Amino acid sequence: QKNYPMKEPWFRMGFLLKQMGHTDKAKEIFETLLDQTDGAQKRADIYFELAAAHGANGDRKEALALYAKCLIIQRQLF
Repeated sequence: QKNYPMKEPWFRMGFLLKQMGHTDKAKEIFETLLDQTDGAQKRADIYFELAAAHGANGDRKEALALYAKCLIIQRQLF
């Protein structure tokens, strides 16, 4: 809760799993959250964490594509 005090419990769970090296499970959680989330900022945060999980698994191409989606949303917001 220290890292993301304002985020939902499932987001924090995905983040924690990613930090612990359980990236496949973290990706499942973030993909599920992405399907259930409407808010642009929340979607950008999820894309960012999902990209980091893919990068940790060595899937750099998918990570870059997800970071790009995050960046597009961020540009629209600001």
